[in-house]
Order: sequence, then C-alpha cells, then structure tokens
Amino acid sequence: MVRGTVHLGNAVRMGAHTSLLGFNHTIADTTVEFFRQPLVSRGITIGDDVWIGSHVVVLDGVTVGNQTVLAAGAVVTKDVPDGAIVGGNPARFLRWRVEPAAVLEPVDVVAQQPSEVKNVASEAQIPTPTPTPTPTPTDDRAERLRDFGIQARAQATRILDRSWNPSLARFIDRPGAEPTVRAHCDAIEIAALLLNETPPQLSAEEHVTRLTSWQDPTTGAIPQLSSDGAQMMPPSTTGTVPSLGLDNFDPDAGYHVLSVGYALALLGEQLEWPLRLVTEASPAQLSAFLGELPWKDNAWHGGHCVDIIGTAIQWSQERGDTVPAGLRETLLGWMLTAVDPATGMWGSSNSQDGLLQVVNGFYRATRGTFAQWGLPVPCPEAVVDTVLRHSREPSIVEPQEQNACNILDIAHPLWLTRSHGYRSAEVRAVAEQLLDQALIRWVPEEGFGFRAPGSDSAETMPGLQGTEMWLSTIW
Repeated sequence: MVRGTVHLGNAVRMGAHTSLLGFNHTIADTTVEFFRQPLVSRGITIGDDVWIGSHVVVLDGVTVGNQTVLAAGAVVTKDVPDGAIVGGNPARFLRWRVEPAAVLEPVDVVAQQPSEVKNVASEAQIPTPTPTPTPTPTDDRAERLRDFGIQARAQATRILDRSWNPSLARFIDRPGAEPTVRAHCDAIEIAALLLNETPPQLSAEEHVTRLTSWQDPTTGAIPQLSSDGAQMMPPSTTGTVPSLGLDNFDPDAGYHVLSVGYALALLGEQLEWPLRLVTEASPAQLSAFLGELPWKDNAWHGGHCVDIIGTAIQWSQERGDTVPAGLRETLLGWMLTAVDPATGMWGSSNSQDGLLQVVNGFYRATRGTFAQWGLPVPCPEAVVDTVLRHSREPSIVEPQEQNACNILDIAHPLWLTRSHGYRSAEVRAVAEQLLDQALIRWVPEEGFGFRAPGSDSAETMPGLQGTEMWLSTIW
C-alpha cells in the first residue's frame, strides 16, 4: 500500500503487505477527534536498488538510501543510510549490504530524534574519524568481527561448492552426507547473507522451481528426499508423503514449511500450494492440539510445533489463503495464558536436561510467533533471568560442549528482550563470551561444524547447517 507523497527510485522491489505511508494525522487539538484534524505530509523517498521485504511499514518523513534492505516486518521510523540492512520494530541497523569505504562503528540509523534527522543518503554515513584510542577488548572484538566478515564472504562460494553433489545435482550438508531439503535451504540462506545472491550452482529460477516442486499440492507438506535426491512420490502413488494437518501432524514435514518458505522468501517467491495445517484447522482444534503437546517432558517439541503453526499462518496470509477466523488469536492467546510467569517460558525443567528443553522450546515457540509478528514476549524479565541461569550450565556453554542449536537458543531470547535493558551488563558479558568462542571455530574454506570439535560425532565436521546457524548467532 502506497499513500501520500512517495518517491521511488529505480529497481525498487517490495514484498507483500508492505505499507509506505507518506502522510500522518495531526492530534494537537484534543477537543477535536483526531480523524477530523488535518493531515500532514513530509513524504517518503526511496533510493535506487532497494529491497523492501514483506509486512514492512515505512512512516512519513523517512528517506531510504540506495542499495538498502528493509527486512521483513520492519517498522522504519528514521532515515536509512546507503547500503544498510535494517530490521525490527522500530527498525535497527543489522549490517551493511554495501559497506562504506571505512566503518568505525555501525551507524545507529534510528537513534536520532525527528528534529535531528538529516538526509543521510547524501551526507556522511559514518561517524567522523577520531584519533585512534588505546586498544581495548571491545575494539579488538570489532576488528576481529570485521576480519571474520571479510573472510566469510570471500570463502562463501567455495563453502557452497563443497556441499554440492554434482552427480545428484543436489545440496548435501557436508561431504559424504545424503541430500536433504534443509541443505538446499541452508545454502540459499548462506548465499543471501554472505554473497547477497543465490547459490551459483543453479539459477534463481531453477532454485525456485526445485523448492516449489517438492511441495505436495494436496496437503502442502514437503517430505524428506530419498538418498538419491529424488522427490518423494505423491501419496496416491506410494502413501509415503507425510500429512500436514493437526489430525496427523508430522513435525519433519512441518519443519520444511519453515525452511523452504524462508528460502523462497529470500528469492522473492512463496510456497505454491495452501497449507492444510492451518487452512483446515479450527480454533477449537488448535487449542486442543496445543494443550496435548508434551510441554512437561519435551518443551522443545512443543515449541517446534508452535513455530511450524505460526509460520504456516504467516505464509498462508501472505499467499492470500483463507485462514479460519480467530486461528492466529487462538495461538497467541493460548501462549499468553499458558506461559509460566516464573520463567517467562513454556514447559518444565527436569533433572536430566535442566532448563535445556524449556529454553530451546522458547526459541522455537517465539520465533514463529512473537518474533515473526513483531510482538512483545510476555514476562521479558523472567525470560532474561531464566536464560542467564541456563547460560551458567557447564554442559551447555563450556567450549567443548557447545553446539549451534543450544547457543543460538541462548542468543535469541536475550536479543528478543534487549530493549528492556534488564540485567544488560550480564547479558552483554554472556553474549561477548559466546561470540568470542564462536569466531575461533571457523574452519577456512569449510565453515562451521554444528558441534564443537573434540568428539567423534560427524556433527563436528563443518557443514551447511552448522555454518548457517553459527552465522545467525554471530550476526
């Protein structure tokens, strides 16, 4: 939706349900209803070669520079400099798409007050250089992060080549592994992050065709691949395609709804067929399904299912499919009423795993709902308390014990609750320690292993899954 005065540059691409609102209501006169008061318009200016994701809102008075990316769901209230990637609500600087010639510190593109906003698309986009200060650990970390980014981008193509099986024309997680749907999606995410393009093994059109061809048109499910990389046959032929409905929920097929859906979104496309999981569900069925999940003993599985359902609702709404009235509200309502106020999470700790299931389940449950929809999580301070307590568990955070899933599941809730500033010094210390440990695990030309070195597990070998997840944590 484009309203008011909006100037668009060349090669601007916008996702679904995006709003460019080049006007605003005045509310100064409290004796008159606001909708009867005059409108004002400063206008919106969008530069050249700008990618605006789905569900983005750009407010009046904003200038978006050239070659920028506004991530899906971003609410952009302040100017965005050339080459920046921003996201969140309100939008924050994430990283550079096109890095300035010299960057001392990331530009805070949203820290200025409206009266301070300047045309950052034409003025200096980095802080004024200052005399070099005495080196500190923070300065050293920033330098190592810059060096890591340069190295990772330079080696990305070779990492993708390493996980491409030319005889099958399929992506594999690591040499010797079998082809999987997830490996192909991980390759697309890595290429988008490091190269800002699609994996060169196929054209963009071929990537889209392959991903969409794996979806079953009857159920919307996306099954596993066979060992030779062949697509599973439809259920009418073999009966092997997993179901994707609340009546017969298959979490593996459901996970592919996430991975393939996100990969297609990066390619500017979407799933081809409706997702029966949500289009044929009722609020009553969903509420009963959520209540029957094994939150007490396996909170990760509960969060996994919530993530799939929330994301299926998101993709269905973007496709324009009919989602039963009240389904999204039922999902959020159940989560708000079922949350444990003592932990801010769902499920219970146990003597074997401690808080592992609860924290990992929180990541999955909130990723597909509160985080994806830009909503505040309930009990944020309790969330921070729980994660910080969990981050002291040696079996999780000792360098030789770490894996990509467990560390990402610590980083995500702390990132999600960062705006509250609660125990911020402790949060920062945990983040810095985990970040420093992650950076040294990069294997040149190969990427990251899912699991820390030191065991006989094949998961210590660098592969696409480990690389994608550790990159997500670092970024």
